[in-house]
Amino acid sequence: MSHFNETLTGPALNDPRYRKVLERYRKWVFEDHLIPTQAEISSFFAEAGGFSGYSMQLFASGHFAMILNGRHAVVQFRQAGKKIPLTVSEPPHGGYPNTSISSRMVTIFKGSKNIPEAKRFLAFFTSRELNMHLVSEGDALPPVPGFTDLEEFARPAGHENEWPLHQGFSRALRENPIPNEYSPFLLNTAVYLPLESKFLGGFMSGVTTAEEALARFDAEVTKEIRRSLSQHPELKSRYEEAQARQQEIDAIKKRGGKIPLDLVDNTFLKKYYRDMGMGR
Repeated sequence: MSHFNETLTGPALNDPRYRKVLERYRKWVFEDHLIPTQAEISSFFAEAGGFSGYSMQLFASGHFAMILNGRHAVVQFRQAGKKIPLTVSEPPHGGYPNTSISSRMVTIFKGSKNIPEAKRFLAFFTSRELNMHLVSEGDALPPVPGFTDLEEFARPAGHENEWPLHQGFSRALRENPIPNEYSPFLLNTAVYLPLESKFLGGFMSGVTTAEEALARFDAEVTKEIRRSLSQHPELKSRYEEAQARQQEIDAIKKRGGKIPLDLVDNTFLKKYYRDMGMGR
């Protein structure tokens, strides 16, 4: 599943497949107790001493068996003197392995009075000095992918407890990385996650069904896209062109045909359709 449709013109989570995911997640929390409730987290947190946020503390203290985090988490484990054995596993994916990957970006202001200096700063990000610093310190992944092939990355000396973790992240990066998708028509990206939290929280608390929660979430995200377009009329022609492609894609899907990948802007769906033989 993707957050947005093929042309990024609208939300796409209001789907029977995602409703099943939410219902299973709720079962894991309230029936199977594989994932703690907020009340249980608060109870655990009161008992656990530690560092940097409840999930890290509860994992380090043995209350959590697993947490969702990136390679950068090892920095905090090292600072806290934790030498627990670490590894990395794929989250449940329903048969299509994929690794969401994002980057911390730096850009140069077009009107900058210091363009040469800014370019030298950008060049620093490709330097051996910076990449080897990230390799040795464990903070995220080095910006130049080749540095993940080094022995120092896969098996850092003195941190043998981390070796499976570093190798797992490197393997996922090579085999199935997909950038997170964002809609160019929802420029205020900060509104998306709070809306998701609001409506899915209603479902998790039993106030709404999964179907109701996703319908409301879909409507609110659609409203935010329209608000964004009204504030940025320069996007209107681009949106209309993308909407025309979306209608063509929807018609092809309805008749069961393969989707032309050159019509698709969504990075996840483009790779998914190619890998699954659904695109052409």
